[in-house]
Amino acid sequence: MQAHREIDAMNPAQKIQLADEIFLHQPNLLASILVLSNIGVNMLQLEVPLHILLVTFQAMKRSGHTWPIVQEDVQEKCLQRLNRAHALQ
Repeated sequence: MQAHREIDAMNPAQKIQLADEIFLHQPNLLASILVLSNIGVNMLQLEVPLHILLVTFQAMKRSGHTWPIVQEDVQEKCLQRLNRAHALQ
C-alpha cells in the first residue's frame, strides 16, 4: 500500500526517473509493457499496466531485497498460467 501511495504522489518527472531505474534493473519487465503499443494498445490504455509496473517495482525496492532480472521465459510461463486460469473461468 505504501508503494502505491508513493507512486500516486510522484510528478511525471519522478515517474520517468523511476522508469529509467526500472530499465536499469528490470529491463524485460519494462519492455513487456512498452511492447503493448505495438499490438494496438493506445497510450491511455498503456497507463494501467505502466502504473502497475511502477507500483510493483517501488514495492520491490522497499522490500530491501536484491531482485534478479525477471527473464522472458519466466514472464512467458506466468502469462501461460494466467491464460489457463482465465480459460477455466
